Amino acid sequence: MVSCGFLRSRHTTTRLTWVIAWTVAIVLVAGGGSLSEGEKRYNAGVEFQDQGLLERAIAEYDEAIKLEPRDANAYVDRGIAYGSLGQAQRAIEDFNEAVKLDPQATDAHYNRGVAYISLGQSQNAIDDFDEALRLDSQSAIAYANRAIAGTFLGRDVEAQQDVARAVELGFDRASLEATIERLKSEQ
Repeated sequence: MVSCGFLRSRHTTTRLTWVIAWTVAIVLVAGGGSLSEGEKRYNAGVEFQDQGLLERAIAEYDEAIKLEPRDANAYVDRGIAYGSLGQAQRAIEDFNEAVKLDPQATDAHYNRGVAYISLGQSQNAIDDFDEALRLDSQSAIAYANRAIAGTFLGRDVEAQQDVARAVELGFDRASLEATIERLKSEQ
């Protein structure tokens, strides 16, 4: 199994900012309202995940999903937790559900691609990285991981183009190339 690392949404800060903004808006509009129980459980999951308490995070996401089954973010973050525990297939199931709920969920496509790499399904990974890049063409991490998947498929020219683009967007070339070499030797 290849390990590339899951990415808690690169929009996590943005998402947390939105949670705070929505909380303030709810309080202002409702005159003192509070978060729903589903939102509370989701936020608890995020906190546990940030602390590395993945099983506890999954339990909170399970509850959040029971309460708010249309929350794509809860599926994405639970999928990331499953992936971080080495349960790539379960992660993919959650990313699939997140994509059904929100086809524009860049993090779901990106992280599903990472899960596919860990299962050795490089073409599926590339398909997801392509979609993530269609949604966010400035995602250095998506270019970097597409380079890894492309290398596994022997698409060295395309992989080097992705490495170059990832570097343009801020990735360290030496680090990325060393990672690709290390992963190729583990394959």
